[in-house]
Amino acid sequence: MAVPKKIEQNMEVVGRDGAHVGIVERIEGTGEIKLAKDDPDAAGQERYIPLAWLVHTEIKVHLKFRPPDIPDFRD
Repeated sequence: MAVPKKIEQNMEVVGRDGAHVGIVERIEGTGEIKLAKDDPDAAGQERYIPLAWLVHTEIKVHLKFRPPDIPDFRD
């Protein structure tokens, strides 16, 4: 699993296939990443990703899912 300390604001979040999912706004509590709602893919909605969905973090945050397979985001 990715180390939350390595996740920074404005990092890109990508799916297993490398497709864009969102941009990190911040870590929420101990278990979620809040995505920026001003990202074009967010359509102005707040979205949260559980840290359990992460595979690793380098320059980008990589998820275990491809965008079409991602379970519904928590609003």
